[in-house]
Amino acid sequence: METNELSYDEKFLYTLQKHLESEGEGELVSLINPSTLKVNYTDTFTKIRWNQKIAVVEVKVPVGRKKALESLQYKLLGYCQDIFQETEDYALTGVKIGVLIDESVSQLASTSFSRLQVYLNLQDKARSTNLDIIEKAYLEEACKSAVGGCRLAAATMIGCAAEHLLLQLCQSYSQYLINNNLKVDNFRDKALNAKKASTRLTEFLKVVNSNVTMFESLGLENPIINFSFLDIIRQVRNDSGHPTGKIVSENDLNTIFGNYQLLIERIHPLLESLPKHKIS
Repeated sequence: METNELSYDEKFLYTLQKHLESEGEGELVSLINPSTLKVNYTDTFTKIRWNQKIAVVEVKVPVGRKKALESLQYKLLGYCQDIFQETEDYALTGVKIGVLIDESVSQLASTSFSRLQVYLNLQDKARSTNLDIIEKAYLEEACKSAVGGCRLAAATMIGCAAEHLLLQLCQSYSQYLINNNLKVDNFRDKALNAKKASTRLTEFLKVVNSNVTMFESLGLENPIINFSFLDIIRQVRNDSGHPTGKIVSENDLNTIFGNYQLLIERIHPLLESLPKHKIS
């Protein structure tokens, strides 16, 4: 009869993930999901006990996570030592961080991993992109909340990130007006200094509707559709951040996170190119 018994290494990894979750180590949980883990028993002596040898935990993660995990290597070792049962023969003294090859990721993918992938992708994108520090902080919190299953918190945080992105867009457009010797006071009063994000977005979308060709010339296809997505995020953020009783579904949250990654790729370049654009 075929058995589904987990190996010791698989049990160790599962226990480690649960241990990290119970200790509130959300960043470590996200960094080792997905991963493989193997306990290697070496022939090197610990020099702590007579004839006791060194064991090392080898954790392999996607290449984009290796550097971040290495910065937390000592902390990870402590949690691994909590799990490893030291004997007269072996003691766990180190953690080695390796890299998963693509084939390994494919083979190890599970339903749980697929569910988390969109959140982890956005987290990697935000960490590797030169974003404004405030927006990046909101995105980091959003991704950690989503990985932990806290959808309302995740929707609220990614909504805050979107509102800050909108503010940056208004600042860039204001600078564009100034650099081209155009009147800026009206836009500054109605959009940039608006008291509500909804008002700011409404005023900015008026600008987009009036300047579709310009935004397209800056490399943004379908600018109205792309910018309108900020309103969808805002609405979900408002529903989540207030006691409306509305629940954010996992499918909706996945869609929002996936589209925000596209916003980073399509809209963020405008923050630099828009102020430099000259009217011909």
